[in-house]
Amino acid sequence: MRDLRLALGFLLGCAIVAHAEEKKEEKKKDPPRVVMTIPLAVEAGATATVRIRGLRLDNASAVRFVDPKGPIEVKIKTKGKSDAPKPLEAPKAGDTQVELELKLAAELAAGPLSFVITTPDGETAPYALWVLEKGASIQEKEPNGSFRKPQDIEPGKTILGQIGEPMDVDVFRFSGKAGQKIIAHVRAAQLGSALDSTLTLYDEAGHFLAGNDDQNGMDSMLRMRLPSDGRYLLSIIDANDRGGAAHPYQLFVGQEQEEHTKEPAAK
Repeated sequence: MRDLRLALGFLLGCAIVAHAEEKKEEKKKDPPRVVMTIPLAVEAGATATVRIRGLRLDNASAVRFVDPKGPIEVKIKTKGKSDAPKPLEAPKAGDTQVELELKLAAELAAGPLSFVITTPDGETAPYALWVLEKGASIQEKEPNGSFRKPQDIEPGKTILGQIGEPMDVDVFRFSGKAGQKIIAHVRAAQLGSALDSTLTLYDEAGHFLAGNDDQNGMDSMLRMRLPSDGRYLLSIIDANDRGGAAHPYQLFVGQEQEEHTKEPAAK
């Protein structure tokens, strides 16, 4: 009888320990994670609204910038659940969102600006929001979905835009000179966007000149020496005809600097 009581006591003790371990595992949660920022960049000296999509961000309590090199005022405007746009899944597009109002100092240097979001379940890993120099960006404006209604842009600027819906196309028009070497490149997928971009360059009459899909992962880039003076059209689409809130992009259009080598001096 004594041995039976000891055995029962041992089994009961094991059950209690196992139950405690199970409860401990239940309490352990995955940390929050940032998936992308919308837009993908902000200008120094600007007041901007930024949406941060990710996982387990709906209880965000604070946002902290890491070594910002200048004053930044940050205010959480809203937070909550935000379903991933179909057909994307939560790990790719996030299922929660925090909306911030930022006031950035004009002296902030261009480049990545890391931030951390705090929640009751822990902090996110540092994530970079890109800062552009004051006056260096253009906002994409609809309607700009055809050759008849392009958006006029000034080369040398970064366009902050979004492929807003499936089958969407954004068309931009700029002027160039014969012999100019133009470069256009997209930063989207490398910054967390779901966009798989394709760039295509046309002359003003709509004749194809150059195109590119996956130059840098899913991000595209093209170079072209312009054949004549005139106006040109540049389009950006999603290669899979997808679009929505999770498809923001940065698109830079400008003149590529030529490298000139000096001839050796005569002896």
